[in-house]
Amino acid sequence: MLENNNSQYLRHITELGNKHPISASEDIHNSQGVKLVKAGSRIDSSFYDKLLKHKLLKPIDQSLIIENCITLEALESKMVQQITENPLLYSMKNDILSDDVFHAVISNLNIPDILLFKLTISEKQLPDIFKQSLHVSIASIYFGLKLKLDIEKLKVVAIAGLFHDIGLLHLEADLFNTFTPLDEDKRKHIYSHPIIAHLILKEFQNYQEASLAVLEHHERMDGSGYPKNLSAEQISLSGQILIVAALAISLTQQKSDFSYKNRLQAILKFNSNQYPHKIVEILLNLLKNLQDDNKPSAKPQDKDAFLDTLSSIWTVINAWEPNHNKTLQVPHKISNYISQRIEELTHALNMSGLTLDYLSLPSLELEEILKDSEELLALLNEATYQIKNISHEITRRWPEITIDNDIETSITQWLNSLQTFLTESDSDHEE
Repeated sequence: MLENNNSQYLRHITELGNKHPISASEDIHNSQGVKLVKAGSRIDSSFYDKLLKHKLLKPIDQSLIIENCITLEALESKMVQQITENPLLYSMKNDILSDDVFHAVISNLNIPDILLFKLTISEKQLPDIFKQSLHVSIASIYFGLKLKLDIEKLKVVAIAGLFHDIGLLHLEADLFNTFTPLDEDKRKHIYSHPIIAHLILKEFQNYQEASLAVLEHHERMDGSGYPKNLSAEQISLSGQILIVAALAISLTQQKSDFSYKNRLQAILKFNSNQYPHKIVEILLNLLKNLQDDNKPSAKPQDKDAFLDTLSSIWTVINAWEPNHNKTLQVPHKISNYISQRIEELTHALNMSGLTLDYLSLPSLELEEILKDSEELLALLNEATYQIKNISHEITRRWPEITIDNDIETSITQWLNSLQTFLTESDSDHEE
């Protein structure tokens, strides 16, 4: 898989070489032993095509040196700085993340030069992803400390956090354009990044446990994650820590009309079966003392827009009921999956109070509720995301639905109603 995804990584290296000194530390040969680049040569974008069309004898970054490559000391300094700038990380530090313990973990990571090279490329070419990786590493150390892990286990989660997204260096840059919706082909590429990162880390003997956690960081406790659809005890403790750390940090990086607390609480309410309860409890306890962000609250939502969205969500849910797999002669795995997700979504909506009772409220009463109800709107936003996620997961797991006539009528018809909701939702978002 790495060989198939090396073109973008090579592009990052050679493009960076145009503005930052990168040179060959040794002669670079192709797999037949033909010398392609002389030792000492300055590497820039002029080498891209020449190197791309050859299978190299050694991975490219084993034959390069970069000026001012990140060191452990510099890495620790950058992480300490990030703690002071991020309210969530600062709260973690004040809770338990002492300077001495943090230094003991970071200074003993023993990161190989090749991986430091990759971190340097990440910092220069994908600075937002690099910054987020620092944050996830810090958060992972925090959760590890709260779980009373020993120093060796803390080093594992620190490394896993640092490198969990290193696979993104091997993916096309347009995948990170948040303003462009991802088609299914691009989505599949995104799904590959934990595997790529896992393959990178597993080459190092001391990083086997960390590489496993990296592979698992998009898995979910109910089996709804990727790439292997693992569940519960199948996911390592380090992987579970990384799952929650990545969630907690990702929300601090995203722009939103909703406060951090409301967004996180909405996600956890609608996904209570997806995240490890013990680690989530640590996070929720931390939130109690977290000074909420100063972002403006969500603008009061138009009552008609609110009711339209809520009604559409329940329409999608209720459309599944007549097609429940009890009507099928043989229950089908797709039907079982949809039923499970719909049941979980229904439960979360009812527990959150997002029921169709709002449709019968007097207009003035509903307008009054919506004037100051950021939490309610955050929950509605998350419910909409859950519908989209069901669609994406069905497409990912069963890209070609070739099924018998009974299942064709029961599942495909519901998927059509789901698609109608998604089209309307995207249209409203664009406006």
